[in-house]
Amino acid sequence: MSDGLTWQVLPGERVATLTLTGVLDRVTRFELVTTVHKLLLDHRQLLIDLTDLRLQWAPAIRAFTTALARAGGWPSTRLALFGADEATTLLQASCPWEIHVGVDRRHAEALLARRPRRIRRTIELPDTSDAPRFARALIVDACADWALTAIEDHVQLVAHELISNAVHHAPGRHRLYLTLDPVRLTIGVSDSSPHPPRPRPDSDTRLDGLSIIAAFSRNWGTSPHRTGKTVWAVLRIPPSGATRTSTPPPAVPDAHPLHRVPARAAVPGEP
Repeated sequence: MSDGLTWQVLPGERVATLTLTGVLDRVTRFELVTTVHKLLLDHRQLLIDLTDLRLQWAPAIRAFTTALARAGGWPSTRLALFGADEATTLLQASCPWEIHVGVDRRHAEALLARRPRRIRRTIELPDTSDAPRFARALIVDACADWALTAIEDHVQLVAHELISNAVHHAPGRHRLYLTLDPVRLTIGVSDSSPHPPRPRPDSDTRLDGLSIIAAFSRNWGTSPHRTGKTVWAVLRIPPSGATRTSTPPPAVPDAHPLHRVPARAAVPGEP
């Protein structure tokens, strides 16, 4: 890492421990995301000691949740923090459902066995027409990991339309976001265009991708950010024990529902 932040890794039989020393700020957060992401992929379970970490830019604390989401999150990769009071207090305040914070190392290690209330998984997509197909297998894995096989078909369809829309209208970097909390699954796709999605003028409204998203989702919308936007859709989580079904979705409305999409998006996560 840079001179502002140094690290030491102590491998373990089941869990690795990363000790951070120095400053976490606008610059070192990028190095931290890269380092934690790699360690999670290598070790799968990681504890981070923040005792000697000094936080100089509050938003940088989300580097931990960003790295965890990019590594796949629960249950394949697990992360818990302990140590510095200031950093852990801020983390618990900004994203209390996403990451475990222990009072000491032993407590943090015990928390690794507990599923967070909110789980995120982010995936970089290829800038080609194959992007929806690339995402399909990853969505299958997420639905299996998170016990969402009952709605897997709906998740696949909504994600396919969101990704296809982004690739068609906004060439460049795209990222898929999956966020699960106790009552809903949010699917988001980010792109570099600041313009909100619109139905194709020559399309049949009943067959247009945005209308399909509206029919299968409880809610959907757009969140602008400094590098473009994220288009997101929210799906309701079925009751525990629900089985996969071929029940048809709600009827697609005759008029395109874009005017009913709320201005503020509920999608959690990074842009």
